[in-house]
Amino acid sequence: GFAPTRHALSRIAKEGRKYGCYLGIVTQRPGELDPTILSQCSTFFAMRLANEQDQAIIRSAIADSSASTLAFLSS
Repeated sequence: GFAPTRHALSRIAKEGRKYGCYLGIVTQRPGELDPTILSQCSTFFAMRLANEQDQAIIRSAIADSSASTLAFLSS
């Protein structure tokens, strides 16, 4: 399967910055992302998320100070 690829992406997300390597992750289903990769993201661009689980993942990943902006995302 994709286990070796997932492991490599997770490692790059955790350690890549010290080597000047950065990731841009794009997905329609944030709930399917590895939690380690998601926790290393510092910037999120979120469009309409119809799935409640995906909305909850984004809510839990962003800083509390930005949580009020989630009300502007349509579901």
